[in-house]
Formats: sequence, C-alpha cells, structure tokens
Amino acid sequence: MKTNPEIDRGFYIAGWLLIIAAVIYALIEKITGVRLMAYYPPCAFHMLTGLYCPGCGGTRAVRALMHGRLLLSLRLHPFVCYTFFLGTIFMVSQTNGKISHRKTGMHFRMIYLWIGLVIILVNCIVQNTLLIRYGIRIPG
Repeated sequence: MKTNPEIDRGFYIAGWLLIIAAVIYALIEKITGVRLMAYYPPCAFHMLTGLYCPGCGGTRAVRALMHGRLLLSLRLHPFVCYTFFLGTIFMVSQTNGKISHRKTGMHFRMIYLWIGLVIILVNCIVQNTLLIRYGIRIPG
C-alpha cells in the first residue's frame, strides 16, 4: 500500500505540538499545583441523559496516563492508551527515519483510524451497558 508523505509529515508536526503542549501543561501543574483539568466543563451529554458519551472518561484517562497510571487510564478510556502507544511508535520511528535520513518508519494507515473508532464505540457500549443493566459507574 502506498503511503502519503504529506499526511505523515502533518501527523509528525502535530505530534511534536502535542508533546510540547503536554510538557507545558505538566510544568504548569507541577510549578503552580493548579489542576487545569479541574476547570474543564463536565460532559453535557452525560449531564442531560445520565449516559456516557463516546468520549466520556477521555480527559480523566489522559490525566491518569500523564501521572503514570496506565491501568486506570486503560479502564477510563482505552482509546487514550491506544493513541498514546500508536503515537509513541509513530513519533519514535519517524524521528529515527529523519535522523538516519531514510524513509523508514511507521506510516499513516486508515486501518489505525478504523481500529480507534471500534475501540471508542465498544468502550461506549460497554460503559453504558454496565451503567444501565448493572448500575455500575466507571469511577475516575
């Protein structure tokens, strides 16, 4: 399958911007002690329906991952861990390819998006089934 270098380049730049933003966030939280995620608005879908939306738990999962709590992050929203590991492999392999001046490394494939979509949908169905059928809430 042919790859598109422009898409890889866009994801690579976005990856570095995300890394920089995460480092800045972590520094602000570490220096000031202020938890910026505490000021995020609650999920409007969850507030209105009482059900989990496909993204519910994502912010808490990111926070858990940033604090090294991989299993909690995976439980809150597995898409966050999937994206983290896929992104890490992509960034390391792309950086290695750029340093070695080779066109090697991981490349964007549509299947990665489809797998991510399946993870999001299955997570939403499982969380809402646990909530509706058994009254089990996913704690954070």
